Amino acid sequence: MGRQNSARRFFAVDFGAALWYNPIERRDTDEQKRTRHEKAGRQGAAAAAALVFAAGGFIVYRIAHRNGAGSATEAAEEYTRAAMLYDSEGIAKFSSEYNSIIMYPSGGGDPEKLADYLAKLYSNAATSSIYSDGSFSLESAACSYYRDGDAEFAAITAKYAQKADAGGITDAARVRLRITAGGKSDERNITVVKYGGRWYYAFSG
Repeated sequence: MGRQNSARRFFAVDFGAALWYNPIERRDTDEQKRTRHEKAGRQGAAAAAALVFAAGGFIVYRIAHRNGAGSATEAAEEYTRAAMLYDSEGIAKFSSEYNSIIMYPSGGGDPEKLADYLAKLYSNAATSSIYSDGSFSLESAACSYYRDGDAEFAAITAKYAQKADAGGITDAARVRLRITAGGKSDERNITVVKYGGRWYYAFSG
């Protein structure tokens, strides 16, 4: 957001200054006026291009650090795997903005800030993951999908909207995930959401 605000200030100042003209203090010939207006147009176009580039760069930056999963079950499985292994990058990669804010409110939903925060947290932890040797398995036992118009979709997005913008969510799903470790199995429900064409972990349940 900071980059976008900076870009807007750049656009407002430079574009406005380029068009400023006081006819009382300055009298130009028609040719000078045409030259000045052409220059102003070039400056305005350059400023507008800078704004688009800055905004686009910001979007690419956010997507690059939160690129989600290609399917609902993959999002549920890979987020859970990352959480069990204390994998800060993996958690940030598959976390929705909602979950990022829940885990690290000061990060404002930024995936890179979440990853940095978790990396420091885990590095200072007294113990490491008991699953660090990979002695567990994950399997999606069932998956139910919801779209706009479904009561479950409304309930999921309403909860999501309490912490983050739910306007871009196009689909939601509830995955029944089976976790097997040490010869024992446990199942839990994982709610995931889809926006920008990718799936992300939202919350448990």
